[in-house]
Amino acid sequence: MNILILDKHRRDTTSLIYHYCKLGHKVFAPKPFSGSIFKWEEHCVWPLLLTWASENSDLTNFEYHRFYEMEEFPYGEDNFLIAEDFVKPVADKDVSIQLVDFEKEKIDIDAFHLTVSAGNDWDRYGEFVKRHCPAAKMIHSAFNHFSQDRIGWSQNVVEYLPASYEGLAHRTGIKNFTKFFRHPHEIQVLGIESHKSSIAERLSHNLFVSFNHNFAVRHPDNFKVFEFMKQFFKQHHVELINFGGNIRGQGADLKYSQDAGITGNNTTLSPRESVKMYLKSRGVIHLKGYDWAGGVESDARHTGTPFIITSQYAAETGLSSTFGYEEKSHFCCNNTFDICYHMTRLLDNDYLLRSVQSVEKLNKNIFTDSYWKSWENLISNLI
Repeated sequence: MNILILDKHRRDTTSLIYHYCKLGHKVFAPKPFSGSIFKWEEHCVWPLLLTWASENSDLTNFEYHRFYEMEEFPYGEDNFLIAEDFVKPVADKDVSIQLVDFEKEKIDIDAFHLTVSAGNDWDRYGEFVKRHCPAAKMIHSAFNHFSQDRIGWSQNVVEYLPASYEGLAHRTGIKNFTKFFRHPHEIQVLGIESHKSSIAERLSHNLFVSFNHNFAVRHPDNFKVFEFMKQFFKQHHVELINFGGNIRGQGADLKYSQDAGITGNNTTLSPRESVKMYLKSRGVIHLKGYDWAGGVESDARHTGTPFIITSQYAAETGLSSTFGYEEKSHFCCNNTFDICYHMTRLLDNDYLLRSVQSVEKLNKNIFTDSYWKSWENLISNLI
């Protein structure tokens, strides 16, 4: 089948491309900056550009379409593509996507997959579908924690997990549905092999990392806890650092790092550099209240990094569907003492090694034959 992905700014688009290609389908997306419908300054496009081009799988779309000639990308996060040295993906070359200018090319689309970010802009995306693929069937992920009422937009549903709404399709009587989990392919397009850090690299740093954009404003109470721990552990020669974007609506825009930030003064790392930071750390600390198919959860899982979270986050994010498979892979905390306790445990090298090994087992437990069979059934029974 010809599958069109309609997305706006989710990094996990690369994982979605992987799913469809693995199952033998051809994948397409609107070519960035083509057409007159979309507001491209709101679109994160590097996940498409770092995927192999269907026309020539030896080249990424960044190379094939000569996007390296751009002086600046309109969406801030994308500018790491030209601000940093280009790194070839280590991803499977059978996983590719064709970028199409639909106002100049005609492609017969059998189904389109609508993500939540595209669903938030349905006026534009609905107009696109009406013009270019009106007969295509909708595969629907255009809902999240706050927009669960959208579940009825289609009878073909893919739930992005882990999330609070797990099982929503079944509960509302939808029969054609499946689960979606972010895949290690997502960091392989960045040129990084999952779980390829040596334990020696982690042991050489007494480092714990956090990736919480606009932390002080979004989670002020947790930010105070984080700052307390940061100062407490500093005197014990342990680093605790929060990285994050410092401007809304533009992702991890390197232009707004540290003192140049508008909504914070964190060091901003590119998607590639942030993954490298996981591979140096003894654990990632994520003091948020909830999430859905979040990037910190998936990057921790793909890099074998122990995950320290609040008990509230674990409950409201449905974390058991991913990290719940292995003990010592994640640590749920009810207070500051709990967080400090688990950080101290991970300073023990033997304990850290066992924890990393637990995290490394998670994806094998998720991406089973039955998981892929469920996806095959979904596509075979599109309504």
